[in-house]
Amino acid sequence: MLVLKVVVSILVVWLFTRLSAEQQSTKIWQYFKILVETAVWIFLLQSWPEARMAIISPFGLPKIIGILYVVVCLGMLGILLTDLVQLKKKSTQHIALDVGVKNWAIGIERGKGTWEKNRKILMGKVHQKWIEGVLQNSLHKHVQNALGWDEMPVIADMEWRQGVQPTETLPSDTPLLKRFDQLEPARSLLVLGAAGAGKTVLLLKLAQDLLERTQSTDVTTPLPIVLNLSSWRTQGLSDRTNLTFIAWLQEALWHQYQIRRDASFSELKQRQWILLLDGLDEVAEQYRDTCVEALNQFRQTFGNIDVVLCCRTAEYEALNTPLDELQVIIRIQPLSEAQVHHYLHHGGELLAGILSAWQKDPSLRTLTFTPLYLGLLTLAYRNHSAEGLMNVPEDQRLRILFDRYIQQMFLQGSVSQTKQQQMQRWLSRIAQGIGSEKEFLIEQMKANVWLLTVRDQWAYRLSLGVLVGLIGGLSIKPIGWLIFMLLYWGVLGSLGAVFYGIVLLMIAIVAGEFLKWLFIGLLAGIVLVVTIWLLAKYYAQLNRRINASILHDSYPNQEIWYRFRVLLMNCIKHFFVTTSLSGFLLIAFFPLLEDLAFRSMLESVIGLVFILLVLRGEGLVCIQHVALRLALALTQQVPLDLVMLFKQAEDRLFIYRIGGSYVFIHRYLQEHFANLSFDET
Repeated sequence: MLVLKVVVSILVVWLFTRLSAEQQSTKIWQYFKILVETAVWIFLLQSWPEARMAIISPFGLPKIIGILYVVVCLGMLGILLTDLVQLKKKSTQHIALDVGVKNWAIGIERGKGTWEKNRKILMGKVHQKWIEGVLQNSLHKHVQNALGWDEMPVIADMEWRQGVQPTETLPSDTPLLKRFDQLEPARSLLVLGAAGAGKTVLLLKLAQDLLERTQSTDVTTPLPIVLNLSSWRTQGLSDRTNLTFIAWLQEALWHQYQIRRDASFSELKQRQWILLLDGLDEVAEQYRDTCVEALNQFRQTFGNIDVVLCCRTAEYEALNTPLDELQVIIRIQPLSEAQVHHYLHHGGELLAGILSAWQKDPSLRTLTFTPLYLGLLTLAYRNHSAEGLMNVPEDQRLRILFDRYIQQMFLQGSVSQTKQQQMQRWLSRIAQGIGSEKEFLIEQMKANVWLLTVRDQWAYRLSLGVLVGLIGGLSIKPIGWLIFMLLYWGVLGSLGAVFYGIVLLMIAIVAGEFLKWLFIGLLAGIVLVVTIWLLAKYYAQLNRRINASILHDSYPNQEIWYRFRVLLMNCIKHFFVTTSLSGFLLIAFFPLLEDLAFRSMLESVIGLVFILLVLRGEGLVCIQHVALRLALALTQQVPLDLVMLFKQAEDRLFIYRIGGSYVFIHRYLQEHFANLSFDET
């Protein structure tokens, strides 16, 4: 009968796992699952007397069945408690996502105090990530430094069209902020231009001017927030379009600026941000129209939000859904032949070789009308002749230009040919892994994206198995022994000193050694109080450090390190949980504890319960991330130390670091790296 109950319980749990994720995510299903799990738990507990008799049986098979019964009981209890916690979390998230009037009031009340406190921190993050990280390290700035110029002698002009008014040409030195301020409230501005025309630079200059003004004004002035739309997706989000964009916005704000997901609603409602959205053309083509529809619906819901959007001209004109109620469209004009000639002539001997080829080849002149290619040409061929680019097809010319640029950037440091080849292989694999995305976050590397071959998948399984094996093999027995000894002597238990004191007194009366056990009980109570106080103090301190680091810092692989620190907190919490569950086992099996073999087995069970609790969340995410990194390093796709690789790539102007993420200096360079081929011999 005992075996039948254990088998039935395991079968019920297995059947639950067979249902689809959509079914398991419904609220009715959650309640039903908890109800069934409670019934199974009660069903199992009815056989406790029978199980205890089996455990104390001198025969091996009944004892094994009894122990299996205990493990299943503890497992069912753990599943039940986990589902209860998840149900509570989902209820909280549902409240945060509800845009009803009542919940808006809650959001405003919760966000009001934190906005003023964190305003300067957010301003610092925007400045650090986008102004210092991108604008001040842009290709234009590096060209300026390489040629020793105080200012770039040529920047593209802009075509400004406001509503039905006639088109106006703005000189390149026109302050965009001044014109932006002249627009009506809920300003909307679209920046169009060819690839490499300088749309992002123009957007970030506006962000810089807005930040400088915001620093000298009161806290009600909207704060510019720069985001890249390339990560926008519809999968897994709400079917309601307005919430789809809000859900994406919440995730983007969390990953880029560590803004609490539930806090963003109140701040949006109070018109505290200006959204500067770059890279609409970098949204996957099949999602681009849906993204614009979502943005239109979002602007109808939050009509008081200022929005500036950048997109390539061709991609925007190909949309079926235009952006609604645009106040201004800015088109960045190509450079004129006179501007480029002045630029190259101004460079003197450094650019003489480029100027000579430029004057001879009309097709090369057309290429230089784009600021991106003009900058790449300057860095790749300064002090050298550019005749190798003359009279070749455009696609070959671009490949030659990018190869020459990469070669010249490697000359900035003493890097061997072998090391150069290796770095190019790694950067090529990273460019392929980024795919249609623009920003690369180390913590968001996914196994299904990076493990493309059977060899990669086996390397990942091997790494994961070794890590789990090491953690289990090295931790289960020592942790189980520690918890067992603490409980055995009555030193620690989350049920409290009173519970263990009563147990100790009962044992003392039966044993006839009242004074001895009373002394041990008093000592245990003191140790218990001191231990709990020290652990609680460390837990609170660790929690403060986690919150402070997430709020103030932006660094590579931030989310994994955040999860690791949360894992440490969970270890403390699960230590108390495991101790409480283990107390039930020790009281039940107290007469058998003199059997060393049984005690050793019980220690293993206790340690296994602790490890399983720890690995059911942050621990598993951290292990999977480390296993993925190990697998990619074993298969020589990327180095184990990705941060060092990106630092070297930054020094050679292949990549920008934007806070905790990385971006190739331009989409075209990323595509060039992704398409590189190598001689495997």
